[in-house]
Amino acid sequence: MMGVLDNLKKWIIDEDSDASEDTESENRKQSAFQMDFQKEENIENFDAVIIVARPKTFKDAQKLCDQIKKGRAVMVNLSGLVPEEKQRLIDFVSGVVMAQDGLIAKVYDNVYVCANKNIGIINVK
Repeated sequence: MMGVLDNLKKWIIDEDSDASEDTESENRKQSAFQMDFQKEENIENFDAVIIVARPKTFKDAQKLCDQIKKGRAVMVNLSGLVPEEKQRLIDFVSGVVMAQDGLIAKVYDNVYVCANKNIGIINVK
């Protein structure tokens, strides 16, 4: 689970080496804020949580499904998997989502949002 939060932090924080001093200072402040409030142990303090995951193997599927069963939305980026594992993982997660009366939606190539029935997914075009 900690890997998921680390990936989220990397995705949110822009680590551009050509940034000005003001931007670097702002990034440090933002990073400190995220480190204080977006720790795994504080996840229960939020009203809503979106888990951003980049599974490395099929074995990570159970962790994703546990989060869906807890009522959280999971955004899954499958770009790090070989095609056979991508299909296997998405089939497994889809089964759990459907068993929870939830929804799964393809957002982009290799990126899916999976949610329990208490979270709606709306595709705006």
